Amino acid sequence: MSFRSTPVLLATAFAAAGLGLAGTAAAHGTMTTPVSRVYACFQGNPENPTNPACAAAKAIGGSQAFYDWNGINQANANGNHQAVVPDGKLCSGNNPTFRGLDVARVDWQATDIAAGSYEFQFRGTAPHATKDWIFYVTREGWDPNQPLRWADLYEFCRLGNVALS
Repeated sequence: MSFRSTPVLLATAFAAAGLGLAGTAAAHGTMTTPVSRVYACFQGNPENPTNPACAAAKAIGGSQAFYDWNGINQANANGNHQAVVPDGKLCSGNNPTFRGLDVARVDWQATDIAAGSYEFQFRGTAPHATKDWIFYVTREGWDPNQPLRWADLYEFCRLGNVALS
């Protein structure tokens, strides 16, 4: 089995974290390997992106989202992310600040992941424990010309209450 991945991370908690949680605290961070859309745009000149997908995202939502690369979250999902983040809004976490990341394009960076060993890395900038860390990749055959849907994702790892360090 192989995947062409746009990484999506959902962290669910009674004290907020990652992409969508309940409570008042928020763990901030993003995938760096494979690189998330927002982090790739941040690294690639937020004010004048040379990556066409990042330029399109900036035209829709401005460059501030790139500087806030570690802040895609929902404070009140309480583990019910599919109700809070609808299909087509997964990359922004249904947060209007990040709406440019939801644009369906074939030129967003993607990483081919084949069966075997692959090291995923998450850069946490405000570490704390969470109820669950849930990691997804896009399913084989996903069409990047279409908005990303929950059905396009494959959960490949679920960790419980693991604090980032």
